[in-house]
Amino acid sequence: MELAANELFYPMPNVNVNPGKLDNLWVVRWLDDIGMPQYKDSFARAGVDGRMLNNLTLSELQTLGITLELHYSSFRRAIELLRRVNFEDDYFVRRPEQEPMLEDKLMWSNHRVMEWLHSIDLTEYTISLRGSGLHGALILLEPRFTSETLADLLNIPKSKGLLRKHLRIKFQELLTADQADSKNKLYRKDVLSHSTKYKPRKVQQMLVTSLPKNVQGDIGLSTHVCPRRILSSPNSTTLPRNGSKTASSQQVSMPPRQQPSLYNNAENASHASTISNVAPSGKVMGGMASLDIQCS
Repeated sequence: MELAANELFYPMPNVNVNPGKLDNLWVVRWLDDIGMPQYKDSFARAGVDGRMLNNLTLSELQTLGITLELHYSSFRRAIELLRRVNFEDDYFVRRPEQEPMLEDKLMWSNHRVMEWLHSIDLTEYTISLRGSGLHGALILLEPRFTSETLADLLNIPKSKGLLRKHLRIKFQELLTADQADSKNKLYRKDVLSHSTKYKPRKVQQMLVTSLPKNVQGDIGLSTHVCPRRILSSPNSTTLPRNGSKTASSQQVSMPPRQQPSLYNNAENASHASTISNVAPSGKVMGGMASLDIQCS
């Protein structure tokens, strides 16, 4: 209700209001498509809808039962994709199409990724993918998700070097040149592990260092599951480059308002925190104050 009220009483230019059309039942079905049906009960109990999903924080994700960093990354990239498709209610590619080469791999659901693994003769390893959080957006948008991450997720033994090489070659075929380059530049210690525990504070520190220096002091940009940045132009569809201006003073001179939270409905409400979006001076203080925004 609070999120809906904010849209009504605190309208902001260029903010996407489409999340409001996605109800809790849609979100619960969406968990199947991104390969995480094990969280259906907690999301249903919390009443998570499109608005709440769009504004989900790191601590709230932990409250919902997420315990693996891989699953955090899966949620982050799935929410980023939702923003890219303007919160449409049916965008996933769930079955191979007549012209597979023309498919948008970014839209691949968990089931479609399984179909791809069948097609490259790795059927016997797909049994471990239900509940894995694997989907097209995670593969393509997460720089830390590499063929090594996938091989470990599939439980392919390191002793099967030729099989892992086969997977690496097929994995590279899914990527654009820029995506492949960003993954290849990673140090081995930075590659996403399928077994690392999810720690909100550690993730927040990682997010802060990934933000441009001119906005690293805005804590709200690093408390959301999928951080959001203010775009340099109201009509822009790309993120600002480092060092560029993020918004004009006219765009951010909005009155402060409270950050809605899942804790409003949870038993441990005492642990909730309130984030002010905009200070009286007009400085952006949190991700909720973003105008036209996308995931970093």
